[in-house]
Amino acid sequence: QTPWGIDNSSCQWNKYYPNVYLMKNGRNGYIKIGFTKNEPKFREKTFQSEEPEVELLNHWKGSMMDEEKLHEKFAEKRLRGEWFNLNKDDINQIEEYFND
Repeated sequence: QTPWGIDNSSCQWNKYYPNVYLMKNGRNGYIKIGFTKNEPKFREKTFQSEEPEVELLNHWKGSMMDEEKLHEKFAEKRLRGEWFNLNKDDINQIEEYFND
C-alpha cells in the first residue's frame, strides 16, 4: 500500500525504483550510461533484440540528473548518444559516485 492507503501491489512499475545503469556492448566494448524507470534487466532485453551482445554491467538507484551528471563528466569519451568508450577506472569512478 502507498502512504495514501492505495493498494498498488499489482502495478508493475511500483516494484522498481528509477535506475541509472551501465550496459556493455561485447562486440565493440562500448558502455552505455542510461536511465530507466523500469527494471534494468528489461532494458537489457530490449537492447539485446537489436544488439545480442549487449549485457547489463551494473545499476544503481538514481535519477535522470545522475545520468546527466555522468554524461557531462565523461563527455570527452562520448562516442554517440549515450554510448561511451570507458575504461575500468571510469567505471570505478561511477561506482564510487553511487556508493558515496
